[in-house]
Amino acid sequence: MMKASEQENKGIYTAISNPSTVITDWSQAVTSFHELFRLLVEAIDTIERQSSYAFYANRKLQLHKLKKSRVESIQVLEQLLVDMDGVCSFDQVLPQASIDRLYSHTIRLQKQNERIQIVLGLNKFQAIYTSSNSITAWA
Repeated sequence: MMKASEQENKGIYTAISNPSTVITDWSQAVTSFHELFRLLVEAIDTIERQSSYAFYANRKLQLHKLKKSRVESIQVLEQLLVDMDGVCSFDQVLPQASIDRLYSHTIRLQKQNERIQIVLGLNKFQAIYTSSNSITAWA
């Protein structure tokens, strides 16, 4: 169920936006989610592979937070997939309800992206410019 403030924001957003803006924003949120989720999984794998028990013990709480974030991320994706069931195909003109749904999904993805960034210890600038082979912010 959507909060009143989200409904207000959604109405304002769709009133001033066109479908291509909503789709562009959604695409960016999905792309960011994909990269952040990859970094999250990589961080978990790195901590679990550490050979030093002392290092692992010091990272146990962080590992718990990372794994919790991974589960929450998967749950968000599952919710979005369930919500998309029955939506019109994108080869048709998008009705306002579909545009609103994409906007709602964009907001949920952006919020999950922020939660992952916090768990990884990234700020927005670092998350955008983190190289594909480097995770230093959470270490």
